[in-house]
Amino acid sequence: MEFQIFTVVIQVFVALMSVYYFFKKDKSPFVFALTLLLALTAIVEISGAVLIYVFRKNTLYLHYFNILIMYTLIFRMYTLIISNKRKKNIMQIMHIVFIILWGVFLFEKQIGYTIIIGSFNTSIYLFFYLNQLLTSEEIINYKKILPFWVTVSFFTFYLPSVPFFIIVSYLKDRPLFVILNILTLVMNLILMYGFICSNKEEKY
Repeated sequence: MEFQIFTVVIQVFVALMSVYYFFKKDKSPFVFALTLLLALTAIVEISGAVLIYVFRKNTLYLHYFNILIMYTLIFRMYTLIISNKRKKNIMQIMHIVFIILWGVFLFEKQIGYTIIIGSFNTSIYLFFYLNQLLTSEEIINYKKILPFWVTVSFFTFYLPSVPFFIIVSYLKDRPLFVILNILTLVMNLILMYGFICSNKEEKY
């Protein structure tokens, strides 16, 4: 419980860092989408905690609709910085399939399957971007490129999320979600470091 609260506090802090970064350093569409994503995540986590621990309410639909918005924002972020048209087309097809399956699983209340598909799609987007970065001159100054740090942080969470939710769907073991909190914490710590390392001269 205490660790989960600490994780939420870190998420709120990172969201505030992103808001500051957007208004003071970089108002690019990528950073705008990232700020929306982090702010929405922080709001949903706080709202979810209040609903569960104060009002004893189920938060399934809150998180389910947040998943749709979250993965759509991630999709938007990476279509903004990936230049290869073929890869963009693949991403669009993958996201359309995700939206269709999201609607199907909504009626079956299968949130785990939706996260697996969304995380798998996100992992592909991340691979596409890293491949582009590694074959470009930008790799020389990668430490100052915010999308690089965002990608690394997302990798630490979304890539392990695929096998994690597959296992959880079979075991139904609630204590395993501590692993998810640890991954969330690591992701946000990397994001914090990324905001510190990045500078406003980089355009995306």
